Amino acid sequence: MQAMLGPFLANAYFENLLYEGQPVQYFRQGSISLEGTILDAYEVTAPGMTEPRVLYVDQYSQDYYRVPKGFECTGLMFPELFLEDEE
Repeated sequence: MQAMLGPFLANAYFENLLYEGQPVQYFRQGSISLEGTILDAYEVTAPGMTEPRVLYVDQYSQDYYRVPKGFECTGLMFPELFLEDEE
């Protein structure tokens, strides 16, 4: 299901991503090929961040989206596809 919804889920992910409780702003930088898959790189900024972060999203796999430490993801239509990072 996720592969078919790839761009929609990526947008939902970033629209619902918070950094220290604040919404993030994001900009797609482009794509890279890594180990047989395509990853989309997004530059993310938010109030309180000392510098932008780059997050990589695989819109075409069946893997779950990860939520990096320091971030949270809320209000999602498909919360089962998003996992909190333990590290």
